[in-house]
Amino acid sequence: GIDPMTALVMPRILSMTISIFCLAIVIATSMLVTGYVIGWAVQTIRVSWSTYLWEIPREFSSLDLLFFFPKTIVPGASAGAVCCLYGLSVRGTLTDVPRVSSRSGTRALTAVFIVSAILSVLIYGRILAFKIV
Repeated sequence: GIDPMTALVMPRILSMTISIFCLAIVIATSMLVTGYVIGWAVQTIRVSWSTYLWEIPREFSSLDLLFFFPKTIVPGASAGAVCCLYGLSVRGTLTDVPRVSSRSGTRALTAVFIVSAILSVLIYGRILAFKIV
């Protein structure tokens, strides 16, 4: 027979991981472009687009760039795993599917927040603005 982990779960976890990573890149790019356009429109940014793009890498530390990869890949994989775990647990009638999908979405979002908090503590040594001693 076909192994459900190989045929169903792993492709979904991998696709969720890749899609969250790509979505994070799109969001970060749109934030940079939107920030420049709005800043230029309200006259708070008075440099050219090329100067703005040239200065962006100087504002990031290597830790910020290093943090981008686990911050997108690990929560994406955990959200995919939680959703697949709950999806495979459906037994009985079709009316269980909406209940289980709602629960899996809530648990996946909770997992993303927990994993992100753990990664923040491990990489930066702080949660939000509060330094962990």
